[in-house]
Amino acid sequence: MSSTSFYRNGITQLNQNCRLFNSRSLAQSATPKEPRQEWFETNDAWSLLDLKNAEDLRRKRRNGFFKLGYHYRKGNEDPGATMPRWEFHVPRCQERLAEDPAKWMKPRRSEA
Repeated sequence: MSSTSFYRNGITQLNQNCRLFNSRSLAQSATPKEPRQEWFETNDAWSLLDLKNAEDLRRKRRNGFFKLGYHYRKGNEDPGATMPRWEFHVPRCQERLAEDPAKWMKPRRSEA
């Protein structure tokens, strides 16, 4: 085998390897991992958190059980909106709900 044919065979093999590599790379980039949705509006979040109803979730927000900016945020961007629409970070809320109630429950007043 001459050096020219050896060179051509090497180049051909190299080109085939490059094409194979590029096709695999394209196949991987064509199926990117979709970002997981973590923020949900009240009407979706309460069922994901296994609460009784949406009002139960609203009550927990109003009573300070969840922290603004960490567990929930204002969802509507319209500054002229009359009612705020809240979005809840479901994984963080699940962690909070799973905590020992002794950590966050207020002690009951003893009856005098």
